[in-house]
Amino acid sequence: MTENANHPWYDRPNATINAEGDLEIRASAARSCRRALWYTVTGVKITDPPTRQDRARMESGKMMEPVLIELMREEGWNIRHNSQLQPETCRIKMMPGVYVTGTWDAFGRAPEGQKPATDSVIEVKVRGNAQYNNWSIRGAALATPDAVSQGAIYVWQMDPTGDLVIATMNRETMEWDTEQIANARLKAAMYDTVAWLAPLHERLKASGPEAKLPPGRDFTMKNYQCQNCPFQTECYASEKKEAEPQGTRHTVNIEDATQALLDYEDAAVAIDEQTEKKAASMAVIAAWYESTEQGKMKLQGHKKARTISRVSYPSYQVSDKAVRELLTDEQKEEFVTEKEISYVRVS
Repeated sequence: MTENANHPWYDRPNATINAEGDLEIRASAARSCRRALWYTVTGVKITDPPTRQDRARMESGKMMEPVLIELMREEGWNIRHNSQLQPETCRIKMMPGVYVTGTWDAFGRAPEGQKPATDSVIEVKVRGNAQYNNWSIRGAALATPDAVSQGAIYVWQMDPTGDLVIATMNRETMEWDTEQIANARLKAAMYDTVAWLAPLHERLKASGPEAKLPPGRDFTMKNYQCQNCPFQTECYASEKKEAEPQGTRHTVNIEDATQALLDYEDAAVAIDEQTEKKAASMAVIAAWYESTEQGKMKLQGHKKARTISRVSYPSYQVSDKAVRELLTDEQKEEFVTEKEISYVRVS
């Protein structure tokens, strides 16, 4: 047993070699970075365990699963929720010597008149705001193909002809929605997963110098897979940091940065106080206007008279779900563009 196996947050490793010498991979990790899976199997020490905030986020996701299931029931879904205490599990042979195991979340059908009309595997996901919006616009096949592969594995064992429903909740806004993945797409995901895992299996079976070297990295620091990887430091340790352009950076010492942070906090408090004061004042003005509404009205300010009036205009919203269902994956890739946003954050 490796040191990682005793780690309280990694008591269920993403990949192991069982007593028969077979490679066993968790369904949720079947399309994860193969270098990270190689690190796990070969016992490389974890260098970046989750922070307390990461741990809280992961645990809150588990706790919100039955909440989302109950909300779906209230909307008319007929659902059998897999027990979280003694769950039914799946074990699929992907190829000789490679098995994928996992636990499906739920099984059921949509309200009458909606799809899917037949019982389907339901995979529940809880996402942050950015990931939820990405999924909402692009769909799971493009935004989170690992979730499609995971669900496809469960469908393959439970009902090979069935569809998959991915139910996703935004942990920040509590908004939720569902997406149906057709069986044809699930079959393609299974083939993709087999092709994804085959090189890893071959590397682990190999002997000689190459067998001691990890496979290439499948993602970059732009991807959540890299950002949340427990082997991140180990993975990037051998790479030299890119040289900073000369003469373009202003050097700041820690004392200046600390003072700037204190000034930032003071300014943030002042802004919050003024924002609250402004909102309270606006509420009083609105209450006065609504009680005496006569078109445009005047109130005397410090320097000039201000006009108080009601503004009304139509608001239009495009249904992300309707767009997801209408467009093919190829069309989504063509129409939905990605723009990287980068900034320094104080949290």
